[in-house]
Amino acid sequence: VDGSSCIRHLYGDLEWIGGAQLKQYGEKAQHFVQAFANLGVRLVFFFDGPTAEKKRKTWVERRMSKLDSMYIVLDAISNGTPTHVIPKKHFHLPPGMGQLSRVIFKTVCHCEVYQSLTECDEEIADYARKNKVFAILGQDSDYVIMDTGNTLYLSIEHLNLRNMTTRLYDRWELARSLRIHPSQLPLLATFMGNDIITSQDLRPFHLNVIRQPVYNRNINFRILVPSIAMFVRTLPLDETQLFSILPDIAIRTLGHPSRDRDIITSLYSYKSHAIDHVREDIDRNDHWSRLVAEARYRHQTNELPSMVYAIMSGLPFESATSVEDFRKNDLPTFASATQPIRERIYGILLQEKPLPESGAHLVPEWCMAGPGSLDQANYVHAMPPASPHPGLLALWNEDKDERVVSVRWHLFVSSVSPNLDVSRVRSTVPSYLVIPTLILFNINELNCLNEWEVNAMLATASCIRYYDVAMLAALPSEPITARGVRVSNLIMR
Repeated sequence: VDGSSCIRHLYGDLEWIGGAQLKQYGEKAQHFVQAFANLGVRLVFFFDGPTAEKKRKTWVERRMSKLDSMYIVLDAISNGTPTHVIPKKHFHLPPGMGQLSRVIFKTVCHCEVYQSLTECDEEIADYARKNKVFAILGQDSDYVIMDTGNTLYLSIEHLNLRNMTTRLYDRWELARSLRIHPSQLPLLATFMGNDIITSQDLRPFHLNVIRQPVYNRNINFRILVPSIAMFVRTLPLDETQLFSILPDIAIRTLGHPSRDRDIITSLYSYKSHAIDHVREDIDRNDHWSRLVAEARYRHQTNELPSMVYAIMSGLPFESATSVEDFRKNDLPTFASATQPIRERIYGILLQEKPLPESGAHLVPEWCMAGPGSLDQANYVHAMPPASPHPGLLALWNEDKDERVVSVRWHLFVSSVSPNLDVSRVRSTVPSYLVIPTLILFNINELNCLNEWEVNAMLATASCIRYYDVAMLAALPSEPITARGVRVSNLIMR
């Protein structure tokens, strides 16, 4: 199961603007797994990891496009538009759904859950071939393009859990109907446009192959797809011969022979690369390499939050677009409000990494904070903990050593705010209120919330455990205010 596609399907029509309906979603997730179990089908979930750097440009463009969509939603709420009237095209998954889903499917539903090292489609295809799985369930055209062996590709968008029916996408039939070999489908996808080579880059080529005037802005895909397939049929099937003429192909499709590198990158993105979910044997003797290998294994097997392996392996921290209004300054941005926390977490994670010549670890970040914020990466200093910790392996493994547990608590609480009393938090705050209390303490230090807003959030955190799914579903979602939505979003993130 492609986890990202699954989350969107399962969340469905649940209210999203005011915040995630976590209990209702959890119940739907359990019902989803049980529906397949009733047919004797075992589900294995894969979730995306960090963004591949070759797709950063597309990632940024999508985050900026989503920002325009969020402004439309917030303006509609400010103008008194009921949430159910806001077009579904503006739907945006509430914060934390990926992390929550991984926990539910692994801990509650007892399914195998893996986190990818980048995007999960390659690892799903590789796992499918190795394990002779029955089918891939997702909603990504890459599964039609990639070689997944004899595995079926089923649509999650068209899945009906009541009668357990959906649509089958057949790569062999697609290739046959276009009169190309299945091995040429990556060429078709490349020249249609993807996350590496955009359709805008290919627009002159598209207009040329369908013989359409430049002034006609709309391209008919019913004409474009068979036209590109006709072009692909003229190319060699043999990979060696194909690569020898790639500069010429790049001139025709992208206007310059040097763009052949982009074509190669695109074609290789549809090849699966064997990735084993086992601990690596590290030949190097250095301690840090072994730590990174352990973090990689725990990342893949869903034992750590996704950011841990990313930061330890030198990849950037990412914060995407959410329901924030950067046109106003009554609330801090998520990126600025949490930067001190991130700095302290980076210091904990990188304490054992040898220092560079500069004498400090810098972590790249891509954090949406309004127009221009994603023009380039921002580099943040890792702040070492006030007193050194016993090492990540001890923190991860030692559950019964009270000394290590005490250090864990100190690192956890002090990373949120150095002004918190660790012993008081540990001894007096009920376990289910620890995280809400720490979050609200941190935000309250920024002097951006009204007292009644803090009280309302504390009351919600305290009372939610007494509401079952039916009671929550019966609660009205209106009226709602734009500030309330933004405050809720900041706290949930």
